[in-house]
Amino acid sequence: MSWFTIKDTRGRESRTLFFVGVSWLVITARFVLSFLGGVVEEFAALSQVSILDYAKGVTVIMAIWLGREWLDKTTDDGVD
Repeated sequence: MSWFTIKDTRGRESRTLFFVGVSWLVITARFVLSFLGGVVEEFAALSQVSILDYAKGVTVIMAIWLGREWLDKTTDDGVD
């Protein structure tokens, strides 16, 4: 088992899901730190990330994941 793979819902190893998960965590952490910039002085130097920018980033990440799932579904149809 490789470090960069996790199992998908079909039980197969998937590098894509690992990178989707890491990307989502990074974008969410950056959004939260941006929010904390208005509350905690140590994070005040960070530029603000709007909810719209966060939503755009998450949409792109989800599109990559859903595109992968769609491709797997269309290539696996009729194959047992």
